[in-house]
Amino acid sequence: MAIFACEAFRLNMSLFSVTLQCVSPGEHPETLVLAMPHPVAKQLCLILRKTIKAVEDKRGIIELPPESYQAMGISPEDWENYREREEDIRKI
Repeated sequence: MAIFACEAFRLNMSLFSVTLQCVSPGEHPETLVLAMPHPVAKQLCLILRKTIKAVEDKRGIIELPPESYQAMGISPEDWENYREREEDIRKI
């Protein structure tokens, strides 16, 4: 198994799939492309959400620079509201 460090990413959606492009850090960055059908992408999102919430519950909220929220078109409160919807997380 290879480990790929990701410094930046781009998400693209089509009618049938989701493509996640991850770019490695460094002088000669490489790109890893993951293509998956929508149901697999949704499962990945749910597992990531549950895992990140568990980490934040133990260690505190993972802070992001304001520019990150602005680039995604969301606010820190959007993440907090999404993260706190316990009934959604328990269904996973």
